[in-house]
Amino acid sequence: MDKIAVALKRQAESYFMRKGVIIAILSGVTYGFYTAFLTLGDARGVWADWYGAKTTFIALLILSAMSSATNDCLSGIWSIVNLIIKGEAGDFFRTLKTRPGIMMCLCAVIGGPVASTCYVVALQMGGSVIVPIASLNAVFGALIGHFAFRQHLDRNMIIGIFICLFSATVIGGTSFARISVEAGIGCLVALICALGWGIEGAVGGFGTALIDYQIGIAIRQCTAGFVNLVILVPVLCAFTPDPDLQTGNLFVNAFGTPVVIFFAISGLFSAVSYAFWYKGNSMCGAALGMVCNGSYAFWGPFCCWVIIGLIAGDEGYSLGIVQWLAALVMVYGIAMVGGLNPLEVFRNKGGEAKQ
Repeated sequence: MDKIAVALKRQAESYFMRKGVIIAILSGVTYGFYTAFLTLGDARGVWADWYGAKTTFIALLILSAMSSATNDCLSGIWSIVNLIIKGEAGDFFRTLKTRPGIMMCLCAVIGGPVASTCYVVALQMGGSVIVPIASLNAVFGALIGHFAFRQHLDRNMIIGIFICLFSATVIGGTSFARISVEAGIGCLVALICALGWGIEGAVGGFGTALIDYQIGIAIRQCTAGFVNLVILVPVLCAFTPDPDLQTGNLFVNAFGTPVVIFFAISGLFSAVSYAFWYKGNSMCGAALGMVCNGSYAFWGPFCCWVIIGLIAGDEGYSLGIVQWLAALVMVYGIAMVGGLNPLEVFRNKGGEAKQ
C-alpha cells in the first residue's frame, strides 16, 4: 500500500508540474499576442497620425507613455472585472493596505511607467526585433537577485547569461545594419526596459509569494495604468506646447476612437499573460516558470509577423534567418539562466529510456 501511495503521489506531483509548465509557456505565448496587438494599435487610426506627424523625441515619449497607459488601464479593468466575477473585489482593496500590496505597487511603478513605456518606445523605433532584447529581463533579474539578495548563480546560469548577451548582440547588430540607426537605438531602449522588468521581477517575488496571483495582477496593472495616466503623461506633456499632445486631448482621442479595441485586446492578453506567469511559477517553480515565460523572445516577433505582417498586411515585420536563430538561441540561454539545461534533460531522458 505504501508503494502505491508513493507512486500516486509522484504521479500527482508530475501532473501538477507538467500543468504548471504548460501554463507558464502560455504566459510567453500570450505576451507575444499582447505585443502584436499593442503594436497594431499604435499603427492605426489616430495613433498612426500622431506617430507620423510628431517627430520629436519628447513627442515619442509622450505617445509611448500614453500607449502604455491605455493598455495598462484597460488591462487593469479586465483584472478587476475578473475579481468581481469571482467575488474577490473586497480582497483587492484589503490587500492594497498590506506590506505585500505596497510592494506590488512599487513593482508596478518600476515595471509600468518606466519599463513598459520604454518597451513601447523601443517597438516604435525598432519594431518586433527588440522583443528578444527586452526578454533579457530574466538575465537582469538573476543578476540583481544574486548581488542584492545573495541568490545562487551556478556555472550553467552564468553560461546562460553570456549566451543571452551574445544573442542580444547578434540581434541588435544585424538590426542596426539591416534596418536603420533608429532600430539600433530602439534596441538600446529595450535594454532599459529589460532592466526595469528585471528589477520588478526580483523585488516582486516577495509580494507575489504572499498575495493571490490574480489580486497581485490587478494591483500591478491598475497601479501602472493610474501612475502612467495621472502622473507620467501630464509631466511629459508639460514639456511641449503642442495642443495635440496635451493630456486632455490625448485622453479623449486615445479612449474615444475605434482603435481602442486593439488596446482592449492587448490589455486582455497582458492581464492573461501575467496571470499565467504568476500561476505557472506557483506550480512549477519560479526558475522554470521564468524559463517558459522567457520564450516570448521568440513568440513576440512571431506573433507580430503573423498578426501585423501576414494578417494586417503591414511591411517590415519579417525577421532575417540570423535573427530568428539568435532569438531561439536566446530562449536556450534564458533556460540556462533559469537553472535548466535542456541538453541535460534530454540526456537524462535517454538514460532513463536505456534503463
